Parts: sequence; structure tokens; C-alpha cells
Amino acid sequence: MKAIRLTAHAALRLAQRAIRPDDLALILLIGTEVEGGYFVRQKDCQAVQHDLKRLMEQIDRLSGKRVVVACDRIVTAYDADHRKEQCLLNRPRRRRG
Repeated sequence: MKAIRLTAHAALRLAQRAIRPDDLALILLIGTEVEGGYFVRQKDCQAVQHDLKRLMEQIDRLSGKRVVVACDRIVTAYDADHRKEQCLLNRPRRRRG
């Protein structure tokens, strides 16, 4: 997406209306494009919330999973038990370099 710059007027109005710069990025990301700009509908918010809920469920499902990578290739993947988890987390990491 092309960078959009703020006018002095827009900066003033955003400050008056408590709209933060990160809010603008989100509006441009999730909003519906309308004539002359973007509008965030309730439907847009619900769609993003639905997607986030699915992502959170997926993240929860991945807890405890391990992927082994060697030479930029995935070698295997498995559920690590508690002992393996402790061993992995306590072992010093090798740095690539």
C-alpha cells in the first residue's frame, strides 16, 4: 500500500478526535474503501474478530509442537513432552553465522 501523508489539518483533527496513528493504519487495513477514503463498518470489525478468533485457536493448538530445521529444510515435526521441552529450553542455542 502506498504511504499516505497527513495534512496539518488532518493531524489536528485526529488529535481532537483521539484517533492515533496506529488506528489509521488499522482503518486502512480493515476498512471498506468508499468514495474519497475508507469506512470501518460493523461487518468489517466482525470479520476481523472472527479471523482473529480462528488464529487464536490455531495458536493454542500449536502449543508444545516442535519443528526441526536443518540446512533451511524442515526435517521433522512432533509434540514435545515436558522433559523434552525443558531440555530444549535449557540447552544453549547455537548461533548461525
